Amino acid sequence: KMGGSILQYKDRQYVANTSKGGDVDYDTPVRTVYVPVVRSSLYDVLRAFDLPDPTMSSGSRDATVVAPQALFMMNSSVMLQHSMKMAESLLGQEGATDEARVREAYERALSRPPTGREVDEALTYVAKFEREWKGDRKRAWQSFCKSLLASNEFSYLN
Repeated sequence: KMGGSILQYKDRQYVANTSKGGDVDYDTPVRTVYVPVVRSSLYDVLRAFDLPDPTMSSGSRDATVVAPQALFMMNSSVMLQHSMKMAESLLGQEGATDEARVREAYERALSRPPTGREVDEALTYVAKFEREWKGDRKRAWQSFCKSLLASNEFSYLN
């Protein structure tokens, strides 16, 4: 069926939401260019990565690489939520081996297959953290997924 809107909100719902003390729901599966910019409730990811001031016209964007961006990628609630979703999805694959899960994680996060060395290192990493966290498999896989999502290769294009 053709037609409709790319926004999942009724008219002005996302604007009125912040005036009532609520937060804007930025958890939508769309590219950032389609996310509305609500000046009273800016998305943390955009703020961390050089969003121009939305109250002023801007012809270009500053490009910075600073420590708070790396810390955001490692510790923010956004990254924790998405790495957990990714880990749950990988662990939910019935009959898949851990090696297959590592390969799938690399394809999802970095759009490329891992090298043999990367597979070995990932399996060692997950096994080590699973032992340290007394068999908490989900948490170990979340940590691995978070490391992929926080990598330079995930954030920057060559």
